[in-house]
Amino acid sequence: MADYSVQGNRLLPLHNVNPNANAPHSSIQSITMGIRIGNQKFAIGYINKWSFNMDRAEKVIFQIEPYPDVRGDDFSPAGIASVYTTRTFDENTAYWPGEAIEVIPGKMAPVKITLHRYALYTANLLAAVARSTGSGVYDSEEIPPNIQETEAPVIKYVNILQQVRPFDIYQIFVSPVTGGVLWGRKFGGCWFTKIGEVSPDSEKNEPIIEEGEIAATYIRPLSASLGL
Repeated sequence: MADYSVQGNRLLPLHNVNPNANAPHSSIQSITMGIRIGNQKFAIGYINKWSFNMDRAEKVIFQIEPYPDVRGDDFSPAGIASVYTTRTFDENTAYWPGEAIEVIPGKMAPVKITLHRYALYTANLLAAVARSTGSGVYDSEEIPPNIQETEAPVIKYVNILQQVRPFDIYQIFVSPVTGGVLWGRKFGGCWFTKIGEVSPDSEKNEPIIEEGEIAATYIRPLSASLGL
């Protein structure tokens, strides 16, 4: 079968794929995404929501200049005119009075992550992360996130201050064609900045959701984890 291409007016459906391809030429679906916690990459399960955003500060520079497209490095001086020559405002206009003349990018802020998870009898969100990463006051080694059947059903992680060491989060994307991980991101040096709990109204019988906000120190593409 010849290589396919995406038509300009549509996206190829998932099933219309080159049989020799490792990944379909289609949109990434959330069902093919996974979250792993800690160096051993535990799946803590029951994740309800995942999102993140990055931002960095900027320094905007303006200038005092009443005429468009006047530069200080022209071959001839700008001079002073008693009559203003009308300029066209179009795609070739480099400067217009009132616009910024330069944007200087600043430092990158910590990556902000939102992680929501259904609360389990065997581990709340904080306990699951602390156990699987060894980042809590009760755990210095990475162990399975949820309490085992033979363990006493006691969850001691109830305070955000009980996280005392940073942890890593791995986001992976799985190919629906091969089942293997295609690519992913590592969020390193993570700290909980907010943990909350949302209980359903009294008229409802629904699961309790825990809402966590996390600050990651840095973000990297996965390489060694994928054998690259």
